[in-house]
Amino acid sequence: MAHHRTVTTTERTHHVIVEPTEDGRFLAACPKSPQFVALGASEDEALRSLKDALNAACSHSNRQDRT
Repeated sequence: MAHHRTVTTTERTHHVIVEPTEDGRFLAACPKSPQFVALGASEDEALRSLKDALNAACSHSNRQDRT
């Protein structure tokens, strides 16, 4: 069963869906940014990994905007 969560990054708050996988891990996905998905042994780990990816993308985008 999927759970709806939010992840707050340095730029904004993202709506995220977390659902268990068949092998017992958890998949976190950001519907408005489908290229961002993360797997974790727990919901919290999947959410942390997704947040890290979103923050890294925002940071990279901000560096490019300044050049």
